[in-house]
Amino acid sequence: MSLKFNGEQQSQLDLTNYTQGIYLLTINNQQTLKVIKQ
Repeated sequence: MSLKFNGEQQSQLDLTNYTQGIYLLTINNQQTLKVIKQ
């Protein structure tokens, strides 16, 4: 799944651990956000 912010920034959402409620969001291949579903 690919996400676009502001129409320019390319972001990629890793759903590998989707079933575990863990999301890895990489922005511009630099910033990595780890979101754990509560």
